[in-house]
Amino acid sequence: MKSKISFLLKYLKNYKYNWKFKVVICLPIISFLLFVDWFSKALVEGTMSQGERKPFIKGLVNLEYKINPGAAYGMNSNSPTLAISIAAVVSILILIIFLFVREKYWLIGLTFMVAGSYGNLLARAWAPEESLTGVRGGVIDFLHWDFNFLGSNNYIFNFADVFVNISVVLIILAFVMYIIEEILRVYYKRNEELYKKYIDYKVTINDLYIIYWSNFYSKKNDNYISFLNYIKRKSELKTNWKLDKKEILNGTKSSA
Repeated sequence: MKSKISFLLKYLKNYKYNWKFKVVICLPIISFLLFVDWFSKALVEGTMSQGERKPFIKGLVNLEYKINPGAAYGMNSNSPTLAISIAAVVSILILIIFLFVREKYWLIGLTFMVAGSYGNLLARAWAPEESLTGVRGGVIDFLHWDFNFLGSNNYIFNFADVFVNISVVLIILAFVMYIIEEILRVYYKRNEELYKKYIDYKVTINDLYIIYWSNFYSKKNDNYISFLNYIKRKSELKTNWKLDKKEILNGTKSSA
């Protein structure tokens, strides 16, 4: 048991978390999204009464102030304690996943997911009690679609909910990109030379990515790469890969 714990601690210590990308790119996005969400909720709470409705963008979305004691779309509305417990567990799991994921195309989607889940969870601490029941621990909802598409006008939501929905779309797109890449990998494997060039290209791109973020703050370091040079090198590598692929498929490139 002791050896397993030791192995786990060593693994966690040596794991490549991609901290710089998360701190430099993801954290500012999360902070900005949290600010937008909390500011909008505070503005609604300070200028509207519960149950009040206001036109906002005709034909698109209106404002309707409501305290939702449950989870998303009013689920578990009769048990705010259960809703908070589920939200807390889900938020912790999302944060753990975010910490261990390294690929940026997954991280962007998870960034919106973190902002959305923690936006609603933490805002419950200062949201007022529900006017009819006096129950605390709910979340402020105020956006109401001004059209009906598959029952969309039945829901009242907030910006944190929007962020979660955006994250789902981004994660699905990332999954589609992953599937496409795997299909291409299988296709390239049919040609040994082409597959070798493809793997070399992917490894070089990944190495460039690691070098860039590893030396992001170290301008005096010999390995430092500016953002413009990073983009330029990526573009050059992609162009070279396309040329190599074309030559190999046309049979004009030797295997030497």
